[in-house]
Amino acid sequence: MLFTLDVTVLPEWVDYNGHMADYAYGLVFSDAGNAYLEHHHLGATYLKAEKATFYTLENRIGYFKECYQGDMIHVSVQLIGLDKKRVHFLLEMKNMHDELLALSEQWLMHVSQVAGAPKAMSMSQDVFNYLAHELERHKTLSKPRWLNRRMALKSK
Repeated sequence: MLFTLDVTVLPEWVDYNGHMADYAYGLVFSDAGNAYLEHHHLGATYLKAEKATFYTLENRIGYFKECYQGDMIHVSVQLIGLDKKRVHFLLEMKNMHDELLALSEQWLMHVSQVAGAPKAMSMSQDVFNYLAHELERHKTLSKPRWLNRRMALKSK
């Protein structure tokens, strides 16, 4: 089963068009990623204990359907890639009718904060093994073709 965060669209997330603003999708996806890390003891407690954390390296969002103030939305987090320093997530946002609202692809970097300034570093073997086990559980899940899409205008 995937980790899921349930959220209600807040009034301050709605733009002048009457639907959730693009920045709010990013906020909700970021919160879901952080909640996933917290759920797996890799959030604030991990930072305090290990002086290490995860920083977002790259993020892209695909918007498919609007949502509105008061709508309940569900964001699931799927681990789709991993190496010693990076985590690759797919986050899927759906409404109460199970309609796809948006997708987010995220790359996170494991970062040490021991020296006071962030520096990329490998995860401990225990953390890597734990996430590798999660990745194995998620490998059988389907992935949208959207992941293979590049952002580019076709030249004529």
